[in-house]
Amino acid sequence: MRTITTTVLLLFALPALARAQGVLLPDERGREQPFQVKQHLVNVSIRDGVAETTIEQTFVNTSSTPQEGEYWFPVPEGAAVTRFTLTVGDRAVEARLLPKEEARCIYENIVRQRRDPALLEFAERNLLRARVFPIPPKGERRIQLRYSETLRREGEVNRYLLPLRAARAAAKPTGILRVQVQLHTGAPLTNVYCPSHPEAVVQREGAHRATVQWSAENILPERDLQVLYTTSAEKYDLRVLTYRATGDGYFVMLLASNGGQKPPRLPKHLVFVFDRTGSMAGEKIEQAKQALAYCVRRLQPGDRFNIILFNEQPRRLFDGLVPATRENVQQAVREVESLIATGGTNIADALREALEQFPREDANALQAVVFLTDGLPTVGETDPNRILHLVREANPHRRVRLFAFGVGYDVNVHLLDRLCQQHRGISSYV
Repeated sequence: MRTITTTVLLLFALPALARAQGVLLPDERGREQPFQVKQHLVNVSIRDGVAETTIEQTFVNTSSTPQEGEYWFPVPEGAAVTRFTLTVGDRAVEARLLPKEEARCIYENIVRQRRDPALLEFAERNLLRARVFPIPPKGERRIQLRYSETLRREGEVNRYLLPLRAARAAAKPTGILRVQVQLHTGAPLTNVYCPSHPEAVVQREGAHRATVQWSAENILPERDLQVLYTTSAEKYDLRVLTYRATGDGYFVMLLASNGGQKPPRLPKHLVFVFDRTGSMAGEKIEQAKQALAYCVRRLQPGDRFNIILFNEQPRRLFDGLVPATRENVQQAVREVESLIATGGTNIADALREALEQFPREDANALQAVVFLTDGLPTVGETDPNRILHLVREANPHRRVRLFAFGVGYDVNVHLLDRLCQQHRGISSYV
């Protein structure tokens, strides 16, 4: 990406800035960009379709000389700026909204007196500008901007957009970037979705409240952040968003129960398959013991479990699935903690033994096998394809899901991944 470092060139790049985060630019033409965003914090409060966005950016003058700068920020269409503050040390200087020519005249006078103004003006449509001087060598300036807007609706879907894409003038990455969006709605929330940043954390807080959080470090953002949400009083809520530029288009379908309420918790029926073979000796088996103890201690009333311990042959800890009582959990933890790693690895027989613990008829419970191993078969059936076939025969309708926790650096990732894919589970590795 080409770097533009002067205000003059920036005037010809307004379309590129129109969807970018705020930037601080040097005034002198041809100067290398001396400013870096140390911290960029965003807090958004959305109440029934009206969003108030508060942005706080801390800029650092990385050069060895005082710098004069201009702050530019693109504001969404129709938004109203309600606050702009420049902080110098512990002193906050509020912006004054002035006509462009009057603001520039006052600014020039303040610059000659070497004082810090925070004069906010509309430079162009949807673009705000504040001129800041002086910024001492290695010094910091904190700028806070707040604006309100009525959110766009696409059909019945509310859309919030936060400009984040790094402007062309931002040659240096942002040190810390944190965004929090709080939703409060009168009608029950049905869907809350962040399509631009799938890694964002969405937390539901009852039927009418939700929080979306996203953060990153040392980043030049490539995407604006979008939050979509819907509300409905219906038992089930279905919304569809469509997009087509040319040719075939795309769509997103959002389906949720009323208010995003969680369904009643299903009890869990779990069988843990614990690899105690020689290849697990040392740190591997200690990690596996800790993982198993963690899992069984967090079982809840109504859950049932069993443990299959295996090397050359599998051995059941209990005769069948037992309630997750305090006594049964303590017995399981004691048994596992006393194990030593020895013998060969018979994966096929261990998994088939685990699947036999589940009733043939459908149970009103989440049924799963949790497999703790390095996945290296040495005894019995050792061909990965044959193992996959034998396990599939023991779970033909995939009623029981299979989750694997691979331990160590020499894990048979290919086998464990395929086992989990075939039986509606996922694999993790430590």
